[in-house]
Amino acid sequence: MFTRILVPIDFSATSSAALTYARALASAFNATLHLLHIAAVTFLCAGGVGSIRSRQAAMADLDTLLGDEDRQLFRATATVEYAQMPAEAIVHHALANDVELIVMGTHGHTGLAHVLLGSVAEWVVRRAPCPVLTLRGLPRSMADGRTGPSRVLAATDFSPPSDRALEHARRLAERCGAQLHLLHVLEDPIETAAFATRTFVPDLPEVREARLREAADRLAQRAGADSTPPRVTTEVVVG
Repeated sequence: MFTRILVPIDFSATSSAALTYARALASAFNATLHLLHIAAVTFLCAGGVGSIRSRQAAMADLDTLLGDEDRQLFRATATVEYAQMPAEAIVHHALANDVELIVMGTHGHTGLAHVLLGSVAEWVVRRAPCPVLTLRGLPRSMADGRTGPSRVLAATDFSPPSDRALEHARRLAERCGAQLHLLHVLEDPIETAAFATRTFVPDLPEVREARLREAADRLAQRAGADSTPPRVTTEVVVG
């Protein structure tokens, strides 16, 4: 499923957490691990010597993140590239190297900071040719010493893209021995275009019950009837 895992590194705490998580996934899937640092193009303005030093310094920092175990178990490699748009460079690298999973940290900018700075992780999620796992820190289960996720949440709207995401979630749960929780959010009230203005019309009780039963049945179909791992639970909520 995942044989080549890419970890973009900016030497922040979140990218360090992403690397720890990627190691656990590489172990579960017997995958190779590839670290990528995107250096700003502005480094080139310092001249040729300065540019070489910047690349060498970045490579030295990447090497300190990789231990002998990483190189032996995960055939880990490290790469430094120059680019003006880090997110675009990450996606291009993933395409060029047949990456099957990107694991990266996100700084969680909100409000004005998000508008001005944007989100590298968000850009990568929207355009990457493969699944992207983002995190702001290690989950509690891994902080407690577990080598992988203990619970996997798969939110579905029953569309083909969410079904594909569910298959990835199912395989992740299988490999890591985790519980898989399927969630569908039933929108309420229903937004309608019956009026020129945006109007919200709440469900009648019997209509809502019918919609809840239908959603629960569709979730049950996706969960499967067998009792083999992963352990699967389902939930429909109104929101």
